Amino acid sequence: MPTMDQISELPHRQVTSTGPPSIDRLSRPDGATGRHHLCPDYLHSAQAIQALPDASSLIQSKDIIMRKTTLSLGLGLLASALVIPAFAATTINGNLTVQATVVSTCTLNTAAAAGAGNGLLNFGQVTSTIGAVNADTTTAGNYGLSVVCSNLTPYTVFANSGANASGGQNNMKGPGAALLPYNLYTSSARTTAFPITSGAALSFTGNGTSQTIPFYGQIPAGTTLPAAGAYIDTVVLSITY
Repeated sequence: MPTMDQISELPHRQVTSTGPPSIDRLSRPDGATGRHHLCPDYLHSAQAIQALPDASSLIQSKDIIMRKTTLSLGLGLLASALVIPAFAATTINGNLTVQATVVSTCTLNTAAAAGAGNGLLNFGQVTSTIGAVNADTTTAGNYGLSVVCSNLTPYTVFANSGANASGGQNNMKGPGAALLPYNLYTSSARTTAFPITSGAALSFTGNGTSQTIPFYGQIPAGTTLPAAGAYIDTVVLSITY
């Protein structure tokens, strides 16, 4: 390896190039041959320097890095702006007031399976009146008066004497204005006549559901058997509440 004195003997040159030193700038002349030999330390230094990028390359690389950094930062800020922060759900409570007023009332049960609340008493075919002929609204094919009254509502029921009454006697009318008498009762015993005045009306208490008022009829024994044909009467029932 050359000594410091030998290095000092190297000729000094004016360096005008802005680029890295070349290999021949780092050589020295041989006193014997006049040839230049590379100093190993300079050789290593020169190779290292030549391996470095020049200033323009560094500036260009720096510009690219700055652009990438700026772009990455911009995209990061954009992504941050698009992210909607999650907030905890908040619950508030309000009230709904539900109300109704139930009034004391009674109506015919128009939804009844038959008669739309009205009753039917059918004696069927009458072939003899030697004995009494009975019928009631609790047997098949017949139905009583069906009413619906609000719960705990008291009400009373009475009937008139029908459309063909005569001398206080209920009658069904048939062909040629012929009459067939009958009576209405409150029970199957047929001992109490169904009331025909408000003062004697039957009393009931509503339960909020359908209630059926039964009727028990009878054609008195010994009645003269009228002419053949269909006989009918309509009784008006009054419900007071």
